[in-house]
Amino acid sequence: MNFEGIIGQPVLVGSLKRAVKEDLVANAYIFCGPKGSGKKMAAEIFAKALNCRDDSADKPCNACISCRKMESGNHPNIETIRPSGASIKIKQIREVISNVSKKPFESGYKVLIIDEADKMTQEAQDAFLKTLEEPPANTVFILLAQSQYSLLPTVVSRCQVFYLKEVPRQQIESCLAEKFGYNGEQISFAAASANGIIGRAIEMLNNQELIDLRKRQIDLVSRLKGGSYTELSAAASELTVTKGDLEKLLDFMLSWHRDMLFIKQGCDVRLIINSHNADIIRSQAAGLDEKRIYRIIDAITRTISYVNHNVGIKNSIDSMLLNIMEVYNG
Repeated sequence: MNFEGIIGQPVLVGSLKRAVKEDLVANAYIFCGPKGSGKKMAAEIFAKALNCRDDSADKPCNACISCRKMESGNHPNIETIRPSGASIKIKQIREVISNVSKKPFESGYKVLIIDEADKMTQEAQDAFLKTLEEPPANTVFILLAQSQYSLLPTVVSRCQVFYLKEVPRQQIESCLAEKFGYNGEQISFAAASANGIIGRAIEMLNNQELIDLRKRQIDLVSRLKGGSYTELSAAASELTVTKGDLEKLLDFMLSWHRDMLFIKQGCDVRLIINSHNADIIRSQAAGLDEKRIYRIIDAITRTISYVNHNVGIKNSIDSMLLNIMEVYNG
């Protein structure tokens, strides 16, 4: 894997390639983005390029002994730390600091990748800050975080920060078509459901449970018009065993009804998220004006707020279903 494998992040790729080529490598970087956005892959490719022994301009070469060690996960200069339990503790950081203070085992850079860096405790960040203030030579720290705002401002100020952007849907589809042997409908569905996060699309294609879950979600929203409240409530309960399940269902319902609104407004069907179910959405939208669709969207967004604040979750779902069914059925 090389920098060309990082999809939809031209600013990040251009900056990292230039740093390697012109030997303008900073001591510390922060890669920000949601889970599945490619932070870890970008960090590992950068680490590989920094230690690549090929003298050509296009690093990493993926062929030299250093690149092969990186591919096998056995490069002595590269270390990754992750949360121990719910957080990254000061003991872990102290051990890492002790290790990075030594010279690299091989020529090149020592690279420390801190996965889920926003889970460092306050004490761990304080300890890490001291190392950032006087970083060892030939050492690069790469912090992976969903948001920089969970890190101390003093830590952030000593790092180069990059945000991994949402990848356009068409670009995700092209990438999936090249790398996976799925049919066009599956790829379109996964790309549309990923919200710009390519890792989510790949996870969906590789996880039959997620595909089955989405089918059940589609069945639920398809029956909102003319369905039985008792049956719908039971189906919703089956789909929302955990809070995470509930959040997925609400996000899907929101995207479904926004698509309905776009169709009513005459938007190109190819641009909606659930384009492979456009006929079902169009059928449901028949007889509804935009005002009533907005009422449904408002009911869902209110429920999302209630769930985020843990306010009467079961009652909130039941109330939402009743409100939506009233809108559908007049």
